[in-house]
Amino acid sequence: MNLLEQLALGWHCPLRALRECFRSALWRPWWPLLAGYVVALLALAFAAHPLLSPVMAPVVRLAAGDDALRYPELFRRLPGLWKWAQLALDALVTPFAAGYSALLWSERFHGVPLHPAHARAEMLHRAPKLLLAMLPVTLATVLGNAALDSLASVRMSGLSRALAPQAIGALLFFVRAACFYAVPMVMLDRRGPLRALLVLPGTLGKGLLPAVVACLLFALVQAPFAVLLAQPGALAARLPEAVLGVALVSAFVSVALAGLASGAGTLLYLSSLLPGEDEE
Repeated sequence: MNLLEQLALGWHCPLRALRECFRSALWRPWWPLLAGYVVALLALAFAAHPLLSPVMAPVVRLAAGDDALRYPELFRRLPGLWKWAQLALDALVTPFAAGYSALLWSERFHGVPLHPAHARAEMLHRAPKLLLAMLPVTLATVLGNAALDSLASVRMSGLSRALAPQAIGALLFFVRAACFYAVPMVMLDRRGPLRALLVLPGTLGKGLLPAVVACLLFALVQAPFAVLLAQPGALAARLPEAVLGVALVSAFVSVALAGLASGAGTLLYLSSLLPGEDEE
């Protein structure tokens, strides 16, 4: 494929996934992640409530100090607390949801009836492989966010301090794009996780640019929520509970984008990287 064809494919596959997504079975893999997001956010936001405080108060106190349990300070610090809860859920749930989802999307793109029970059983059979295949993204995300959190305590010039978050964000974006096909490789081509990771560099010639375009489209949709949650003080100054509202909407959008990204990644893999396969 030439450059223009790769650009077109990166644009077309997310749009195709969007057109095909209005089938409830395609979203079954993502309900546990959405439920985990909502439960975690509500537990953090109401950590000081007597029903939750025996469990949640020590967690919040350890992560953000005693002040974080006071109103409205808890809502100001909610995005920081939520970021790490989301990372934990993504590491533990997303690989399985993505594997389950890839098989359903593959069936949809091949025009055959969806078999959620079979897809779920196959995902469970490959669960350890999915965790390992997603490990580079998980480690990069955790280390990148830890580096962002540590910037305040590191001595550096004003320019370096301003550019460091953008550099870390760009690196995380590249890692996600480079690993965009790891799950489809494990689920559709029956590769082991180590083989899939070893083969990934060979996909960059034909697959990196479409993956970058697709990831950029999804990132642009998520960006407004990231901007709002990056300045929780402005929201909390008007209505502290608005921070929770924005975080909940962001969680729903994140899960929806994850489901569409799974569809786009599956179609990209079927279209250009899986031997002997062509998009229908």
